[in-house]
Amino acid sequence: MTTSVETRRGLIRRILARYAGSGADVSAALAVATWARVVSRFAPLLGRLSVGLIYSRSLELHRSTYPWLIPGTYTNNIETSLIELQQSLSGRSADEVIEASCAVMATFGEILDALIGEHLTTKFLHAALSVNGGETSETPISGGLK
Repeated sequence: MTTSVETRRGLIRRILARYAGSGADVSAALAVATWARVVSRFAPLLGRLSVGLIYSRSLELHRSTYPWLIPGTYTNNIETSLIELQQSLSGRSADEVIEASCAVMATFGEILDALIGEHLTTKFLHAALSVNGGETSETPISGGLK
């Protein structure tokens, strides 16, 4: 049986995999743009500081697997953190960008599950990962979302 967390990870991976054919630098820019959408969705709910701290923690949890990621030293400015992410991803292959981004974003969602609940996390992530604010072409990340 597939859990909603596994389903969410699959959706994140499929959405980020769309960037694979774009080249490494474009993939990095698109991954950072995806993070910016995630931040814009969660900041009104949690505050920019909280979102930045959760992002930094998620990043730090994956540094052993992706040592080239710039450490998540959150400085109360998520934009600076996203610029650092772009620098970390620059020059990496599209596959590396997708793998690292997927891992960090999935962990971000799992931390949020513990804080605000799986349903709300799923709803906000789905909205953030939607293309142009509309529905994704993928299967919803959790049953029952409307």
